[in-house]
Amino acid sequence: MAGQQEQQQQQEWRLMVGLDGSPHAQKAFERALALAVASGSGRPVVLHLLTVIEPGRFVEREAQHLHAATKAGAAAEASDAHVVHDAHHLLAPFEEQCRQANVRYVSVVAEGLSAKQEICRQVEDYRIDLLLLGTRGLGTLTKLLLGSVSDHCTQHATSDVMVVR
Repeated sequence: MAGQQEQQQQQEWRLMVGLDGSPHAQKAFERALALAVASGSGRPVVLHLLTVIEPGRFVEREAQHLHAATKAGAAAEASDAHVVHDAHHLLAPFEEQCRQANVRYVSVVAEGLSAKQEICRQVEDYRIDLLLLGTRGLGTLTKLLLGSVSDHCTQHATSDVMVVR
């Protein structure tokens, strides 16, 4: 039974799209969905919808909850719950579009200190065939110091990578 399941997974075409709420990520999703739909009755497709929770990404929201709460522990738990809720809320419209297009999907909310490293880890863990990311124009200094997510993933992901404009 396990061998049959592994063989089926090897036959699937696994796509992953990184989603962060940006217009560029929306375009990457649209391309991923189009590829999934275009595959037709050939190789089965599974589209992985990935968003990464980074500690600094929700600082403003966390500060609001810390200020409103009376105990630091309760505030941290409330903040964590809101961050995870926001991440699932971000994925909801993409899940709906997959359902409408009759495309199989898996939603992944990952937590990591670095989105670019976490994306590469998820690509490896899920044995993704193609990663789709939006491109964003970071300032030259920021890009020099931090590097962009898409640049990092094109160099380090274990799958093919498509950067969508």
